Amino acid sequence: MKKIWLTTITALFMALSTGCKSSENRSKNNEASMTSISMRFAPGPKAIVYKTVKNYAKFVPVTLDETRTRIISYPAPTDIYYEGKLAVPTQLNNGYWLDNRGIGPNAAFTDYTYEEYSKLKEAPSLEILEKRIIDRNPITEYWNCGLRASYTDEVSQLNEVIKSGFKGAKNGLKK
Repeated sequence: MKKIWLTTITALFMALSTGCKSSENRSKNNEASMTSISMRFAPGPKAIVYKTVKNYAKFVPVTLDETRTRIISYPAPTDIYYEGKLAVPTQLNNGYWLDNRGIGPNAAFTDYTYEEYSKLKEAPSLEILEKRIIDRNPITEYWNCGLRASYTDEVSQLNEVIKSGFKGAKNGLKK
């Protein structure tokens, strides 16, 4: 049973590693493909770099559905910390931000500041959060730059990624 499971998982990894690559890249050695797969599915926070229409860095984001008409996810006041500090994003070059909260491309910003939200005893109701949304479509660019753990100096290395035009970044979104 274990051998069947292992064979199935290996086949799945191989299919995933070649599915979106050109035929030229498919011929590269399997070891590199397996490393790429293990990095893609490795645990740990991602280095998400994004840009917004205005500076919303001090405001708490929520996640909207695909139609941007309703909130599908929002943090508890205890969820807005990263490494023991309020999870305000880290400023990078050219108006980009490094996410410290878990923002997605369907993020919207509320008028709650991180400081204010952190002092709440519990999360506001969906009705209140909906009324406090200040921008339902603020993300103009969204880039997955791999695992945060792969950077030894996040800010300077991500600024280099920005300078390169996000070469090597995954799942880029530009509006």
